[in-house]
Amino acid sequence: MTKQMEFYINYFGEKLGKEIKVFLHMRKGYTDSNGLMDRMYDHLNERFRSCLFIADKEESNNRYYHGINFKINVNDVSIVDGGFVDWTQQLLGNKKERLLISGAGIDLQLITLLA
Repeated sequence: MTKQMEFYINYFGEKLGKEIKVFLHMRKGYTDSNGLMDRMYDHLNERFRSCLFIADKEESNNRYYHGINFKINVNDVSIVDGGFVDWTQQLLGNKKERLLISGAGIDLQLITLLA
């Protein structure tokens, strides 16, 4: 997650000079979702001091993301969505496998550039 955050914060914040807020949402699917949220929130706050991280610890049953999912708002427009998925666990038959994905809307980036 640190590498993905580093990319987005560098791209939107440092290169484009935009205000960034990262929302961390707790999701079901991990034995200790609360502990995962706490550790990720603390780590990201320590690593990226110039960015605002907001933790939503109300656990929801999102069947797409497991444990944690994040959304990145740039100038109050939600542009990036990502989180842990279980695709590789299912493909490999290995519950220890982890995959974190994310994607950014190109059309939404244009909105923030014009604002």
